[in-house]
Amino acid sequence: MARESITEVLLILMTVAYDDGEFEQVQQSGVFVAEGHYILTAGHGFFIDDGHITSIRAQTISGHQLNLELVSLVHNAGQKQVLDWAILKPTIRFHSRGIAIASADRYKKDVLVLGFPGSMGLDVIGHIVHIHEVERGAIYPIGLTCERSLMKQSILRPKSGAIPIRGMSGGPVLDQSGELVGLFSSVSRSRSISGWQYVLGMSEIPIKTLDSLMAK
Repeated sequence: MARESITEVLLILMTVAYDDGEFEQVQQSGVFVAEGHYILTAGHGFFIDDGHITSIRAQTISGHQLNLELVSLVHNAGQKQVLDWAILKPTIRFHSRGIAIASADRYKKDVLVLGFPGSMGLDVIGHIVHIHEVERGAIYPIGLTCERSLMKQSILRPKSGAIPIRGMSGGPVLDQSGELVGLFSSVSRSRSISGWQYVLGMSEIPIKTLDSLMAK
C-alpha cells in the first residue's frame, strides 16, 4: 500500500444543533479526491432527524484546519445496493494531490481501511493519541487490514485486531497499490454474517458527479 495515500485522509468534524437547543460535535473520516479539489466521505452522518448541521470542518494530517461546504449527498442503504457518500469542498483551496480512484475492481483479497476512530490516530512515533490533545505534528489515521467475505462481497472482515467504529465512517478502503476502491460505511449484521459494510467498487454515481464538478 502506498504510504502517500495516508496523507490524503482527513478527520471531518461537524457541529450539530438539536431542536432542544443542545449542541454536539460529531466526527467521521474522509479522503481527498479529484486532484485534491474535493473530499469524499460517507453520507449517513449528514442526515439529522431532530436537528441540523451548523458547520463542517476538517483537520489534515499536517494539522491544517479547513472549513468545508457540502456539494453533493446520497444515502440509500438498500438490500441490493449501498449508496452512502457525500462530496465536500474546502471553502478555501487547499493544495493536495488527492488519492487516485481505482479504475476497476482489480484489487486482491486484502484491503486497508483508514480512519480516525473516536478521533484517535497515530503520532509520528506510532503511539495512539487523541487528535485534539496534540497541538501540532503529523497525526496519521489508524489502519486495519481486512479481507472480503466470500458470502457477501461488500462485507469486510478484520484480519487481526479490532478498532472502534465511531469516527471511521467515510474512511477510504485502499487496494494493494494504495488506490481508492471504496468507502467505509457501517456495521452490517445478519443471521449468517457480521462484519463491516463498505461501498464496493466506488459506485459510478460519485465518480460521474466528481467528473461533472471538475468539468465546471
